[in-house]
Formats: sequence, C-alpha cells, structure tokens
Amino acid sequence: MKRILPLLAAATATALALTAPALADDWTSVLKKADANDDGMIDKLEVMNFADPLSAPGFKPFFAVHFDAIDKNGDGMLEMAEVKRAMKAMKLSDAQIASMFSKRIYDGL
Repeated sequence: MKRILPLLAAATATALALTAPALADDWTSVLKKADANDDGMIDKLEVMNFADPLSAPGFKPFFAVHFDAIDKNGDGMLEMAEVKRAMKAMKLSDAQIASMFSKRIYDGL
C-alpha cells in the first residue's frame, strides 16, 4: 500500500500537468464544454452539472462565487461576451483565469 500511494500521486500530478497547458491556451473551451445545451450561454444548472476534474476542477468553485456578479443583465445566463468583459474588468489574464479554473481549491482573486 505504501508503494501505491506515491505512484498514484505521481500519476495524478502527471495527468494534471499534461492537461494544464491546453487550458492555459484556451480557457474559453471550458466554458464551451460547460454549455451542455449548446445555446452559447451557461446557466447555474450547467455550472453545477459540469464535470471536468482533470483540467478544470476550479471551474465550479469560481462560478459559485462569481456567477451573479458576472451576470450583469440578471437573466441567470452567462454569455461568453459577459464572461470576457467580467474577466477584463477583474484585470485577469488568460493565464490567471486558466490557473483559477485548474486549481482544486478556489482561493479567491
């Protein structure tokens, strides 16, 4: 058992390292994946149901905190343009957004 845990930890770390660059290149792909009904917007139910634990474990925690603030028109839906404007207003780079989405525990801005 003592041998298995380090191997499992190393395999997990390797998998996370391999997926992180793809997310850093295009964090918007995570939003597109979360859009389950393919309508070009995400709602709270889609955020809640989104599961991509390897490349975006921080997606749900991030939007749990920021969804309402990003939803400027209050319609309960986030359009890509709304999200991009909010990220720009928060002065977040693509790399910072990717980093937040890839963290297992969201620790704020």
